[in-house]
Amino acid sequence: MEPKAVLARCREYYAVLTPEDGRLVIDSPEPLPDDLRRELREHKPEIIALLRVRPPEWHANALNKAFRRDNFCIFWSDLFGEAIAYIRDESFRSKIPGNIVCYTGDELREMFGEGKPSLPPATKRLIHEAKKHGGKVAEYGSKDVREC
Repeated sequence: MEPKAVLARCREYYAVLTPEDGRLVIDSPEPLPDDLRRELREHKPEIIALLRVRPPEWHANALNKAFRRDNFCIFWSDLFGEAIAYIRDESFRSKIPGNIVCYTGDELREMFGEGKPSLPPATKRLIHEAKKHGGKVAEYGSKDVREC
């Protein structure tokens, strides 16, 4: 199997792969099948190289399809430099590995919904850092964004 296909298969299991000091750290909600673990070992150098150049991307259509099917999706955020998850609501949080920050549909609507001001990247990063420590996105006005 090609390294990109191995990465694609890992996404099917919601596994997050991170290159760290020459190792491939795998975080997944459940153990990966033996054949996939074997493929990861076999292609480890190539997979680490792919992850270092640019993390694997999901196209918007694939994300939408996964979200409609499962009520959540996990993907790489270039802005935050890590995997994040979109979940329909808090009842789906248990489907996501504990080290991945989750954004609910309500939070996304508050941040990006119709009529909402465009958030600068620095503000998005600040919100993300707050979410890492248990914060939640609440209603705000455009004045709040300017002062952030």
